[in-house]
Amino acid sequence: MPAKRVGVLVGGPGPEREISLKSGDAIVSALKHLGYEVCTIEADADLAYSLRSSSIDVAFLALHGVYGEDGCVQGLLELMGIPYTGSSLLASALAMSKLKSKELFRLYNIPTSPFYTVTESQLAKLKSLHGLFGFPVFVKPDRSGSSLGTAAAYNLSELEQALRAALAFDSTAVVERFIKGREVTVAVLDGKALGALEIEARTGVYDYDSKYTEGASDYFYPARVSKERYQCLLHLAERAHASLGASGATRVDM
Repeated sequence: MPAKRVGVLVGGPGPEREISLKSGDAIVSALKHLGYEVCTIEADADLAYSLRSSSIDVAFLALHGVYGEDGCVQGLLELMGIPYTGSSLLASALAMSKLKSKELFRLYNIPTSPFYTVTESQLAKLKSLHGLFGFPVFVKPDRSGSSLGTAAAYNLSELEQALRAALAFDSTAVVERFIKGREVTVAVLDGKALGALEIEARTGVYDYDSKYTEGASDYFYPARVSKERYQCLLHLAERAHASLGASGATRVDM
């Protein structure tokens, strides 16, 4: 294995490009330390040419968000016959969509907050669409990461404002019933949960700045819950991973 040439794919055209570059730097450093021959490959319009000319044996995906996490790059790599890290094209596409993920979670009896979706054309009838859903709610772009375009809304005016912001990132937005609780993330490797980490944002909202600004959040491992609840978190994460057909390393947020 150490003799293999690994291409670390970074960048991409989406708004999470800078985070991808940071992830890539860390991955390249770790792979070199382990003795691999490594090259960094920019995931831009010339990606197919770069992959052909790099003569890599395997692609390590350090991409975040659209193009890299949604199955597009996975499909290109499969066409070129290059093995890659992470989940398949189908699982990646499903996991990138909050709507499709939540639909599968419901099918597998995995608890997820009540929701509905909104597109640009539906904003004009938002009052009737929202109906008796109630407030507060949380708004997210369907296919985006790093909490970009997300916001809480406590009335109809705030909801419309949050939806317009979310729809700047994707053609569909998801409106969820707001759930006040602890932020927990579970690492899963090859279908087995490794542990649950609790995250406490100092601002009270785990948004983009809280995720990527040093000192903005506190982390507790293991999560500060009872033993019974902790095992339940691990079990739910494994079921979520399996419901999407994921493979390799994944992260399940709750």
